Amino acid sequence: MHKEIPHFHGWSNIPKNYYTKTKLKNEMGRKPLDVKKYDATLKAMAGGKWRHFVLYHIDHTVPIKPRKVDISKFEFSIQHLSEALYRINKHAKKHRDTKQENYYEGNHKIVGAAKTKQLKYYDLKELVLEKLLEENKAAIKGYHKMFDSYYLLIECGNFTFHRPLSQHEIDEFIDLVEIDEKISSEPVKEISINFYEAEKLLEKYIGVTVKQIARNINPLNPHNYLPFYNTDLHYLVICHSSSIMSKKKLSMKSLISRIFPIAIAKSIL
Repeated sequence: MHKEIPHFHGWSNIPKNYYTKTKLKNEMGRKPLDVKKYDATLKAMAGGKWRHFVLYHIDHTVPIKPRKVDISKFEFSIQHLSEALYRINKHAKKHRDTKQENYYEGNHKIVGAAKTKQLKYYDLKELVLEKLLEENKAAIKGYHKMFDSYYLLIECGNFTFHRPLSQHEIDEFIDLVEIDEKISSEPVKEISINFYEAEKLLEKYIGVTVKQIARNINPLNPHNYLPFYNTDLHYLVICHSSSIMSKKKLSMKSLISRIFPIAIAKSIL
């Protein structure tokens, strides 16, 4: 005889030690022993609608083992950094495509998840490009117009990347050919670094992890997030579009008292 699975109504009525898979992963670093074998069901409000969830008891979960990624063979060279950024940029674009495809099919949960991943990897790209430009490891070649928006073209090694540019700034740069289609998410160049190696190398390069970036996304406006204090750089780069608005040496006390929004790449890139 099968044991009846309990059902709960409303977030506040969930008993102790029952969690959604998302909460287990994001807040507790755990995962279900078997995703198909849930311990309870839940009906609760989420995103302004009543939705159905499955819950797992903490006793039927295990810690998520951290992925071991060895980047000892990579250096902060133009070749390795540009290849890593190329890998991350294409990864972000895959989430862009997933978001757009599922939006028209009404799969809003998938859209939200894809948008979050797209934005955090574009944030990583933005911070890496800024440092590459500062260290003269990358150079601005001009700008492209794409779908009534403007984007700087930045060259690093054998790769090029785009970042948003406001219209009032275009006179400062060379006008390149207009692009009339979105940039593909499919890699067209062969590179040796895989996604996990690329992510870890770039995190180490800027001194900020993707998880830190994701946690600092402003829930009221996903295109703004809090700046990061990097002890290696000892300054904050406050970005708006393609321009560095200011560089300020700040103590940790001063940092805590300030919030500077950073504009990130638009979702059509």
